[in-house]
Amino acid sequence: KSKRNTPSVSDKWTLFQDTDYDIRISPDGISAYLSWHCNRAIANVSELTTILEKHGIVFGIDYAALEALAKEYSVIGKDSRKYQNTLVAKGIPAIHGRNGYYEWCFDTRKKRQMNLLADGTINFDTLTWYEPVTQNQTLAIYHYATAAVDGKTVTGQTIPAKAGKEKAILTGRGFEMLPDLKTYVAAKNGHVRLHRNELIVSDLIILDELHPVNEPLNFNSDVYITGNITGPVTLNV
Repeated sequence: KSKRNTPSVSDKWTLFQDTDYDIRISPDGISAYLSWHCNRAIANVSELTTILEKHGIVFGIDYAALEALAKEYSVIGKDSRKYQNTLVAKGIPAIHGRNGYYEWCFDTRKKRQMNLLADGTINFDTLTWYEPVTQNQTLAIYHYATAAVDGKTVTGQTIPAKAGKEKAILTGRGFEMLPDLKTYVAAKNGHVRLHRNELIVSDLIILDELHPVNEPLNFNSDVYITGNITGPVTLNV
């Protein structure tokens, strides 16, 4: 009675053909569709279930859809076009894990650059040089990788899911990791930067303005002058 007892592949869909019906399984194995061709009455849901199982469809069967088909074709002579490509089974897609990642709480893209004006002078009011931070200020929050959940096809085969990968613990200096093992805070006042994947908090002295002095000024840290420099001065940092 059957035209073909083994599946064929057309456009990567698996196709089972019979005198009374066609069954198509999607390329990912997640969905199965049934088309009823003949005017023969369907006995009951059990008959349809047996047909599906005959072709290996054993998981995620939609019995409500089969019930609707059986009811529609309980009388000989029904128009089969209404129930072409009826979704009769639905598997479970795999859920891949998300990789771990850092949420940065400061502008990691900030670059030391000067705003040159048309006349060749520098506009120090818009100078972006440092990202000041205070002690215990949150610098980064790590979000752990999520677990993977395997899926299953309508034929009962497991669809492996990829687990998320963790990132390495931050390295650098001038910061601490809190006991929650995911929050990074500044260990001191200073300025923060991300340099070649290292988190660095360096000492920073902020001055409102600077006046001329005869001797060089020596500092053991970076210096950020927010106001004016009123005359010649030499800084060693």
